[in-house]
Amino acid sequence: MRRRFGSDRGMTMVEILVVILLLGLAISAIALNFDSVTPKARIFASARELGSMMEYLRNEAMVQKRFLRLEIDFEHRRYRWARAPEVEQARENLETDSEYSEWKALLRGVQFEDVTFDDGGQKSEQVLWAPFNPNGLPQGFVIHLINEEGRRVSTEINGLTGAIRIHDGYKEVPKVEESMFE
Repeated sequence: MRRRFGSDRGMTMVEILVVILLLGLAISAIALNFDSVTPKARIFASARELGSMMEYLRNEAMVQKRFLRLEIDFEHRRYRWARAPEVEQARENLETDSEYSEWKALLRGVQFEDVTFDDGGQKSEQVLWAPFNPNGLPQGFVIHLINEEGRRVSTEINGLTGAIRIHDGYKEVPKVEESMFE
């Protein structure tokens, strides 16, 4: 007589349905949890991408000894850089013979709220451009982003140091005053 150690019997239909049900519950729990994190991740990723573009523009302006600018299109939720052909060209004349990059869209659910400058100016509509000078000292400004949940994130460039910082929330532009240098 032969002894059998296992069973030739497979899984029953009920057992297969229970396994499928448990897998479905686990996947739906993960998907629901992931979806609530995604808007936060998208707004911070957009802020980091903008910060990288600002750092690139500051460095390229110094290396190429040309005026560069960051253009922000509020209505279409996108941005790009533009390069003037000559260093001698004044800031106001950047429109002529400029070279442009492709527009880069913000991630889904993220939009520009406004941009504030260290001279007190603020803009929140149409197309705005922020200059980057060949001397490496950009005008300080903060780009404020907002997502569909109302979460705000700010990307700041310091006008004195050129340092880029990402802030959770709405960050006011730091005012530069003479007393800071005494």
